[in-house]
Order: sequence, then structure tokens, then C-alpha cells
Amino acid sequence: MSPSANVLSLQALVDLRAALLRFVAEAQKSAEQTHLETQRTLEWLDQQKERWQGEERRRLDLLQRETTAAVSKQPRGNRLQTYATPRDLVNTPEWEPVRRATSSLHEAEEQLGQVRRCAMAVHTAGIDYEREQKRLSVLLAVEMPKAIALLDRIIIELTAYTNIRSAGGS
Repeated sequence: MSPSANVLSLQALVDLRAALLRFVAEAQKSAEQTHLETQRTLEWLDQQKERWQGEERRRLDLLQRETTAAVSKQPRGNRLQTYATPRDLVNTPEWEPVRRATSSLHEAEEQLGQVRRCAMAVHTAGIDYEREQKRLSVLLAVEMPKAIALLDRIIIELTAYTNIRSAGGS
């Protein structure tokens, strides 16, 4: 007597097949959305980089204008006779706009540096993600359809087996 298969529920296999199809569709959609979000983030960082590069140029121009104005307001002649040290010279009220412009320029430089570091980190993470996403895409586009096709064949064979068994057992 040949051993018989103990088929309890074909519906469980049909449900598994349906779950696999849903998984493939949702995983592909999620991968696509993540890719788009990464692209949007990189575009935003590029915009921020352009913005802060412009701010850096604008603030450098302001610093140059303020420095020129402060120098022109200084008394003529030997400045060191009027002021004990060069530090005393730049601590005068005429140099306050220069100090503010310098601080503003440093802020723009720091912001630009942060944007560049973030862009590099996102770009590097994006490369790593893309590599893994390609592996997932192959799994979803090639391997999962093969697994679903195998499951289809198993369901067909088990359905035929149970039909033969029920016809022979009746």
C-alpha cells in the first residue's frame, strides 16, 4: 500500500498564493516610493546648497562693502597713534557692521557645510539603498513569480490528487 498525502486544506495554499501576490505588489510600491522620496530629498538638498551658496556670496559682498565703509571712516594719518593697538581700531563703533557681516558670513558658511555633509550622507545612503533595492527588485520580479508558479502547480496537482482520492474513496 502506497503512503497517501495528508492534504487537509488546499485553501491554505490558495490563501498563501494570494498573500504572496499582495506582498509583491506592496513591496514594489514601497520600493518605488522610497526611491522617489530619496530623489526628492536630494533635489531639496541641491536647492538648499544653491541657496546657501548664494547667501555666502551675498554676505561676502556685504562684508567687503562694510569693511570698505569702516576703513573710509577711520581718521587719516597714523592710526596707531590714535588707537593703542589694531584691536582697539576694530573695536570702534564704525567696525560693528563689519563684525555683524562677518558673523553672518560664518553662519552662511556653516549652513552650506551642513547641507554639503547631509547631501553626501544621503547620496551615500542612496547608493547603498539602490544596491539593495536592485536585489529586492530581482527577487520580486523574477524569483517571486517563479515561486508563485510553483505554488500554482502544487495547488493544481493537489487538487487533482484530492479529486482522484475522493472519486476512488466514494
